[in-house]
Amino acid sequence: MSGPLLIDLAGRDRFAPGEEVAVAIGWELAKPPDEFVLELVWRTAGRGRTDTAAARRRVWRGGLPAAGAEVVAWRMPAGPHTRDGKLVSIAWDFRLRTSTGAAVAAPVEILPAGGGG
Repeated sequence: MSGPLLIDLAGRDRFAPGEEVAVAIGWELAKPPDEFVLELVWRTAGRGRTDTAAARRRVWRGGLPAAGAEVVAWRMPAGPHTRDGKLVSIAWDFRLRTSTGAAVAAPVEILPAGGGG
């Protein structure tokens, strides 16, 4: 691991709506965290405004080791798909953060329906 937290998507960063994704996470911290949070987050930007929300979230609490790994299977949401427009942009990230302050993000794209992965 290159840092205290890792998100591994098997080298992929583009996914189809409804596709099941194996999200492998790993951590190596100086002390056990009280909490881990894994989220699939979308954010919009455009016309002077930015919005962010979690489409998926999983929280682990209590009894966590200082180092470990786990795989979570999530189905990608139907939308909105990733867009880099002049008026509105939509971006997605997997984010992993801990109660110790450590955090990491992995940008991904959700393709338009029928766009393949």
